[in-house]
Amino acid sequence: MMPSLMIPLFIQLKQLTINAINKYLDDTYFKFILMLIVYISVINIGFFLVWIPFIRNLNSIIYKTKNMLSIIPIEVLANLSNIDKLLDMEKTNMNGNNNQNH
Repeated sequence: MMPSLMIPLFIQLKQLTINAINKYLDDTYFKFILMLIVYISVINIGFFLVWIPFIRNLNSIIYKTKNMLSIIPIEVLANLSNIDKLLDMEKTNMNGNNNQNH
């Protein structure tokens, strides 16, 4: 059994411990929320500053390539063996994908 002087000290120590743990958890929660906000902000800034210009540039390159390929006559394309193989592979892939979808 505890002496009568120890009981108030024990209660005070218990209350100090609970307060310290609660303060630590509150600080940790605040730091976590702050880090999450910073992370989301960096992701959004990166998206707008890097990804969107990259996609625009990529679309521009694709558009230019399509325009350049449209200049080449079909007869010339038909005589190129590499292009012929590529077109055959595309037909096979398209037919294979269509059969799988049905």
